Amino acid sequence: CGKSRPRDQIIPGGILLEMQNTQAQIDADHNCPICSLLYDPVKLECAHTFCALCIKHLLRSNPKKACPICRADLDGFDQENPSTDKELTGKLKSLYPDAWEDRHKEFLEDMETESHKIIKKLIVGNDCKRGERGGEWREWTLYLRFEDQEDPADAGKFLEKVVINLHPTFNPPTVTIPKPPFEVTRQGWGVFEINMTLYFQPQTQKQPMDIEWYLSFKDGGRHKVIDLEFDDRYLP
Repeated sequence: CGKSRPRDQIIPGGILLEMQNTQAQIDADHNCPICSLLYDPVKLECAHTFCALCIKHLLRSNPKKACPICRADLDGFDQENPSTDKELTGKLKSLYPDAWEDRHKEFLEDMETESHKIIKKLIVGNDCKRGERGGEWREWTLYLRFEDQEDPADAGKFLEKVVINLHPTFNPPTVTIPKPPFEVTRQGWGVFEINMTLYFQPQTQKQPMDIEWYLSFKDGGRHKVIDLEFDDRYLP
């Protein structure tokens, strides 16, 4: 959530030294691993601490929720409504008043950007039923759809296409779906990991995202939910 400085913005030597000294005076445990001084600190179950906005943005952009330091599983963590450490907040504000004021200004700028963010919940999963060949064979359908979509075509407002990489024994092993519904149906007797790349509509200004799904034949299939972040200024 900290701001980077343009390369062509020259900082006078004395001011730069002062900034470096201020940063050096902050205890390492009080710095966010992503930006600088912790602001609205959130302590994860693995004991690593991040700024609330930093961990929110990081997990939104990563379909596999995990601590970026130790890779601890964070599937049960709600990054949209994290519980902040009020006691640590008061301590940091008292220890580093000048740095805290700078971070507060950055936070207000970040919140202006945050006000334009919307979260769309993408459901990724598969269903299955017994195949025509009987035995262990199953007919399965892999699907991607948005939680609140009323019409399959609604997904096309956000996704331009989806490229799906199946097991190499399928022909063809790579399938490109250029429009909704984003589904593919096949038959087989074994489960495997499916790697996919989401390509978003150009106006969303989002880069392609890689996701993975492990095919399931249990209980008729299963699914998971991935949070996708969009800026409402770039949506139709």
